[in-house]
Amino acid sequence: MAGSIFPGRDNGPTKEMRIPFRRICDNAGLPKDFRPMHGLRHVFASTLASSGKVDMYTLQNLLTHKTPAMVQRYAHLRDDAMQRASEVVGDMYKAMQIKRTST
Repeated sequence: MAGSIFPGRDNGPTKEMRIPFRRICDNAGLPKDFRPMHGLRHVFASTLASSGKVDMYTLQNLLTHKTPAMVQRYAHLRDDAMQRASEVVGDMYKAMQIKRTST
């Protein structure tokens, strides 16, 4: 088994990620207000929301948000998800047109 990326005491897993991330950010010259973990929450939420495989209630629980509105602040739909949604609407419209002309 490979070692931890951010080893804690006695080379075990670390329980606190802020310290290693802050050290990396400082060494990289990133601004003090740069929050990598916060950005990862946005990526996580957006990826799941855009997949179409996870409902908002489940996503809300995974993110431990109290309200659906907060989930919406984190989950940004990617362009490909919007494209898939528009194709679904287009397919539904075509099906309605075919049904209407066949009756």
